[in-house]
Formats: sequence, C-alpha cells, structure tokens
Amino acid sequence: MSLNGINFDDDYKNLKSKQDNKTAGQSPQDGRKISISFRNNEVNLNASQVQNNAQSSGDISALLSKRGSADSTSNISVQKQSASTKKDTYVSNGENQADSSTEVHSSSYQKTADTKKTSSKTKDEEIQQKISPEDYTVEGLKKQYPPDRYNVIDNHGQITVTDKATGKKILKVFSEKGFTYIDEFDEKGKSKLFSKYDKNGNLYSYRVNNGEEVFPLVETLYADICAKNSFGLPTTGKDILKHIKQITPENVVEILEAYKKKGETLEEAINSEWGLDKKVKEQILAHIKKCLEEHYGFDKNYKNDNSRVTNEYYQGANYSVVQKGDVIEITNKDTGKKSRIDFNKLLKGADIKQAVELKSIIQKLPGEVLEDMAVECTNISSEGGFLTNWLLKTFSTGWMGVSGHYSPFDDKISLNNYDSATIVHELGHAIDNRNILKYSTQSEEFKKVFEEEMKAYEAAGNQRYDGTYRAVPNYCTANEQEMFAECYTMLMFGKPGSSSSELILQYFPKTLEMCKQILQETRNRPPEERH
Repeated sequence: MSLNGINFDDDYKNLKSKQDNKTAGQSPQDGRKISISFRNNEVNLNASQVQNNAQSSGDISALLSKRGSADSTSNISVQKQSASTKKDTYVSNGENQADSSTEVHSSSYQKTADTKKTSSKTKDEEIQQKISPEDYTVEGLKKQYPPDRYNVIDNHGQITVTDKATGKKILKVFSEKGFTYIDEFDEKGKSKLFSKYDKNGNLYSYRVNNGEEVFPLVETLYADICAKNSFGLPTTGKDILKHIKQITPENVVEILEAYKKKGETLEEAINSEWGLDKKVKEQILAHIKKCLEEHYGFDKNYKNDNSRVTNEYYQGANYSVVQKGDVIEITNKDTGKKSRIDFNKLLKGADIKQAVELKSIIQKLPGEVLEDMAVECTNISSEGGFLTNWLLKTFSTGWMGVSGHYSPFDDKISLNNYDSATIVHELGHAIDNRNILKYSTQSEEFKKVFEEEMKAYEAAGNQRYDGTYRAVPNYCTANEQEMFAECYTMLMFGKPGSSSSELILQYFPKTLEMCKQILQETRNRPPEERH
C-alpha cells in the first residue's frame, strides 16, 4: 500500500502481526482510561461516566469523545453492519473498508441498558454510509417519492421534497464544491439528520438534531488509537494505516480540527501511542504533512529570482528567494548578502498543521521582509486564546481582538491570526526593538515628530486607540511602537497592507518618513546590535 508515494506495505504487515502480542507488564503512557475491546464483529465499551449520555443521545460520537474511568456498571455494545450492508461502509478512493476489525460505524447499532433496571432498547437514526448522487437529483428523487404523494421542486439548485397532503418538508438536497448535502426533517419540520457526502458518494459528516458535526473518519481513527488488546492494554487498531489513507488534501484540515475536539491533536495522539512502531508513526505524520502542504500550497521547490518591494511609498532592493526543503535561502542581489531561515527552528513548538500553514505564508513574503525575519525573529508560534500587549496593558488584561504578540525579551512572535499582514506587523516590533526594551521609536527625535502630528490628529476631532474597543483603522495611534509596526507593514505591502494606511498618509506623513529612516539605520547595524 502506498500513501501518496509513502510505502506502508511492510509496516502494515508487521503492525497487524504485532498488535495482540503486547506483554502484560506494559502499561499505557497517555492516561487513557476508557476500556475498549475488539472481538469478532463487536466493539464493547465499559465506561460508567458515558452511560447516561450514550443512552439519551444515541450518538456513537458521545461514547468515543469521552474517556471515563472503566467499570462494569454499563455495557454498551456496538454491532458492525451485517454482510448485506457492507457495501455502504466507509469507502475511500473506491476501496471497500468494511473488513476493519476496529472500525466503528455510526449507524445501525443498538445500545443495551443495565438489565437490572430496564431491558428497553433505542436505535440511532439510520445514516446511509454511501449514496449514488444521481439518486438525489430531481429525476432521482421523483423515483423515490411518487408524484401523486410528493412535490419535488428545484429552486436554483436547492431541491425540496414536500408531502402534498400535509405540506410538510420531508427532505432538502443541494450540492456545493463537490459535496452533496441532504437535510431530513421530522414531523415538526425540524432538521433531524443533516448529512454531507463527498464526490464519490461516501458519508463525510453528519449532524443529528442540529447537534455537533460528526466525522465518521475521525471516530474510526479515534477507535483505532484507543483500541485495547485482550490484556486490556493499548494496541493501535490494525487498520489505522488503511484509515489514515482516507485523509486527503481536501479533508485534512477539517479532520484535524474535528479530532482536536477529542481533547488532543491527531499528531499528539499518534506520537503518544506506545503501541505503534516509531517508523509507522513517522510515515503516518509524513502523509498528513504532505496533505497539508498540498492543501495550503506550500512549495518545497519555491523560487523567486525577482523578489522586490515596489510601491509609491517605498522602493526596495532586489532579492532572490529559494526554498530548499525546510530552509529558505535569501540573497540580496544588489549587495550579495545572504541570509537563511530554518523552519524547523523558527516554527519549533507549532503543531504539524500550524507549521505547514505558516510555512506557506512565510515563503511568499518579500525577500526584504525575510531578511529582516532571519535576523530579528527567533520563533513564531500559535499562542491561541486572548493575547496581550505589554506596552499598554498588563499581561492579565489584554486588548480586544489582538491578532498577534511580540515578546521583546526573547524576540518571539505569537499569533492568533495566520496572515501575512499580522506576521509583518509583529516583525515590525522586532525591528523597532534594537535590544531588550531599547526601542528606536523612543528616541527624542521620533517622539517629537509623533507627538506633534498626534496633537493635530486629535485637534481634528479624532480619537486615539486605547485598547478598549475594536477600531482597527486607528490602531496605529495607540503609541509610537504600534505606529512603527503599522508603517513598516504599509511600506512592505503598499497601501492595502495596513488598515491604518489612509490615516497614516493623512495625519502622520512626517512620522512615516521617520519610520523609513529608522528602518534603514537598523538594517545598517550588525546583527548583534539588532537582536
């Protein structure tokens, strides 16, 4: 088997033969406490903490999304589909995946409550695992819903099926970007099952009663990773390599985001799974990385021999930018000066998705910006949550809507928004920071020009940005440091680069010229005085 050029045949065979031979002396390292055993065509989960949730929701995702302490107070049995319905199990690239001994299906299963109290059984909504898209065209639906009883109406590509006698909606179907969406309604006209199918007709995701979106592939991978052997020890599902192949450039981001809701990233789950061979882990992550690179457009062989900043406010030098694997080589063609950025160092700490997304953005930045980054920045990562700006507020209060943060103590940039303007803005702070807390914009000359133009700005009835409301166009007025960062972004990207461009040009033209002067003086200094 080959995953986009990655050969898994040998490792897949070895993995299948090793999984059930773990010694009783081994112990899990990742803290998983839910007990899952796989025998024949049955999956048994013993978890008291998920009993009530599972009995009420009828959703397999409710079972697999919780890791409760195992006991014998509840026994939830998930039956695989019968042989007659195996053709509708999860299919990837036209291949039938129904032979998986660890695959968990989200439909056609029964849940048995504690027999001491009740013997009643509930059944989940029937969810088709595979459809024929032609069955959900107007013609196809008319065959399923007789015209004497139902109306099938196409309204600009959105097909609705209604009951003639009651006028109630039965079904709504539409297609978008290669997916087919089917919305089924209950007696009250509310959505009871919203399903999404890919271009091959395979079930991609679904929602029951407008609940959380469930991805069958995510549930399958989660079951693979959480599998136990006959000793009750973690033993990665034998078909994980086959299931990983179902991750593609088209679905990789959604699958990774959905898996993250389980409490850890898929990358973390794979790396912490001690029942999986190191080589297989590397190949699985290489496949995910390759899918992400294609999705985000990262080019390992990227080359730009004429990378030059040219706009009406700034004319820069000509640079050559060459991507070689995870290293970018930057050459100033006017001076011959060379710089390099090693993504493995710059993006250390970022997860696989964050790293690939950032690489795809950074490699396309102007050579002049990349040269600044090579000197000024030690690390770029995703901090998440609510970022703060130490210059105006304490670390605990924060600013509203802050997209990024630069630390003057270690020259690290943390991001909430992954876009070139945010990265360049934060890099502007690094350039301004000559050394720890020694900002160029704190010079008497710069402060004098800035304050004079600020007085004129406020005299015209304008308000400065104070961090208590989101008024992006005046963000540059917060202080001298934010003004420089916004001016740097504008100089490197032109007028559209900064949301403050119009305001800077109208009220702070002298400050903009001072920023150009600081930029040139900074670039003329040796690296040890800049960083």
